Amino acid sequence: MKEKWLSDSREVWSEWISGDDLTAFQPYAHVYGICFTSDGQVVVIKDRKKWTLPGGRPEAGETAEETLRREADEEASLELGTCKLIGAFEVYFPGNPDKNQGERFYQLRYAAVIKEIKELTEDPDKGRSWQRKVIPVEEFSDYVQWGEHGKKMFREAHTWFSERERMTTSEKI
Repeated sequence: MKEKWLSDSREVWSEWISGDDLTAFQPYAHVYGICFTSDGQVVVIKDRKKWTLPGGRPEAGETAEETLRREADEEASLELGTCKLIGAFEVYFPGNPDKNQGERFYQLRYAAVIKEIKELTEDPDKGRSWQRKVIPVEEFSDYVQWGEHGKKMFREAHTWFSERERMTTSEKI
């Protein structure tokens, strides 16, 4: 089921699709990451208006994962460890002013483990620093308000992180 939302007062529809096959999510225009600390908290960032996830548009020649790693560093001063594609939002944007994206595209979502949280620096693209906050998983939907599809996306990311941590812990025993 598609959810409707507004982008600069224009109606946009999107639907969450689970999966880790990048070829199924073409063309993609954005890459974002749900970034977990080693103790299971999540990093969110805020520019001027609202809290969101680190991410953005791919640069020429970048892979999706390279885009996520660069954006996480530029926006949130994070060095990422393991990253896993968990799915994408299929976006339908009639009359999209960005003709390069077109009216139908994907926004990829990765789950990632943070290797290092560095001192927050200025985003070279924005010329200013984002706000960064580390929050408990239970508060994610209070900050990032992406509707029911966003909640489903986050649950899948958290499940991946929890299973990964359980496997890593059992390997140490």
